[in-house]
Amino acid sequence: MRISTNYSFIRSMQNIQGSFERMDELQEQMSTGKTVNRPSDDPMLMRQILKFGTSMRESEQYIRNIETGLGRLEATSSALDSVGEVLLDVIGLATAASSDSVESSERSLHATELNLMLDQLIQLANKTYQGKFLFGGVNTVSGACSFSTPFTAQLGANGLISGVVQNPKGINGLVSVPVAKNISEAINISGAIAFQPNGAKGELDIFQALITLRDNILNKESSDTISAGAEDVKQAYTNLINQESILGAQIHKLEVEKDWASETLLQDTAARSNIEDADYAELYTKYSLAEMLMSTTLQSTANLLQQSLLNFI
Repeated sequence: MRISTNYSFIRSMQNIQGSFERMDELQEQMSTGKTVNRPSDDPMLMRQILKFGTSMRESEQYIRNIETGLGRLEATSSALDSVGEVLLDVIGLATAASSDSVESSERSLHATELNLMLDQLIQLANKTYQGKFLFGGVNTVSGACSFSTPFTAQLGANGLISGVVQNPKGINGLVSVPVAKNISEAINISGAIAFQPNGAKGELDIFQALITLRDNILNKESSDTISAGAEDVKQAYTNLINQESILGAQIHKLEVEKDWASETLLQDTAARSNIEDADYAELYTKYSLAEMLMSTTLQSTANLLQQSLLNFI
């Protein structure tokens, strides 16, 4: 079979072009560190890479949600710890004030201390984290109006706090965030359940327990009456401890979800790396071979172009 010189030349140019394209592809892989840089390089592999990428972004978002939730729950736990410390101080003060030997001036001092503690409790109940109220539920999240806080003190004719009311918008409900596919977890506890589980001035109302105790001390009530008031504070403290236990369980649950999301992210990252990341040693070998083939092709083409009519006589 006779092959024309023109045909040989065309084939040589095609081989040169193919070698250039192969070297360019290898150079791109070495510069990006990836074996697949566009869908046309390998549609099936690109599909897997995109799938892993989507899963990784989801895991990263879950981790961010969980970290935000953990931050809020830990801030809530810190606030409740502070509330608990105040209540313990109140119980100690009530024990001292219930003694029959306490003079009138001391009782007034104890009552003043209780009023300061009451102010402190209200501040803790209205504490914020990242601009949002910890105990505002799903409705009283944040605000700038005069009645925007979860709890508001009411003053009596004597200028002392006579009661604490909840924001009319409501302070109940759980704020939830997605932590895994089709799974959301609460990142707060109800302000009402923590401070006024049976409503304002109801049983276990932390604020009302202090107000009643303060007034009993101011009014020089009997030791038994003051001791009974201290028992109300103890019951409110017990309810607070129960809420802290629930909070601790929520924190543990989020930590488990974070570990799971982090492990999933690690596995997806490794899997995508295995199919996407370039092996530089292998690429260097392939590039060297492609370079050698290019050199051979150029040499053979050059020899073909140097032929003349004398070569065929």
